[in-house]
Amino acid sequence: MILRPVLIAIPDDSHLCRPKRRQRQREYARMALRESARLIGAPLDGYLQDDRDVPLPNNGYYWSISHTRGMAAGVVSTEPVGIDVEALTPRREGLFDMVASEAEWAILGGRTWDNFFRLFTAKEATLKANGKGIGCLRECLLSQCSVDRCALNFDMRRFEVHHHRFEIQIAAVAGVGAVQWVFPQHSERAFGESSTAQV
Repeated sequence: MILRPVLIAIPDDSHLCRPKRRQRQREYARMALRESARLIGAPLDGYLQDDRDVPLPNNGYYWSISHTRGMAAGVVSTEPVGIDVEALTPRREGLFDMVASEAEWAILGGRTWDNFFRLFTAKEATLKANGKGIGCLRECLLSQCSVDRCALNFDMRRFEVHHHRFEIQIAAVAGVGAVQWVFPQHSERAFGESSTAQV
């Protein structure tokens, strides 16, 4: 199966208060989810979460959403799947130690903010595919890395994660199959991409 994660640009929402901004981001993430579902012939609705906000399978389809400043993401698959998107904004230095070991930073080529967000999104996507939260970041271990993908080990299994990078955001998807990133037509100008891109 080809994974079709959908990424949608969110128009400037800096004028909104924080709760309304988060609500709008969630709405765009749900739009991305519906588009991913449509592309693979999955149900367009019925995507519910449990009381911990973990996505529940929908008639044999697994799903994941994410959102950050300026972008929302969604993906549906017949196998467990996870997606994460983050804005590339430096945070506090102590987060490097929370996210990974020195051996993992060495695989990536050192502690840089680009590497931080690449690894953070990869781990977050992998954990989401396993129904886990960021409390398990250090249990999810990077084992390999190339330009657009990496391999992580979690719960005695290996996961391949594909990345797509933008000017100020990076997205990661963990799941089974080749990946074709999808940008709906109205997002092309924001990303400077065609409507689909093969990773």
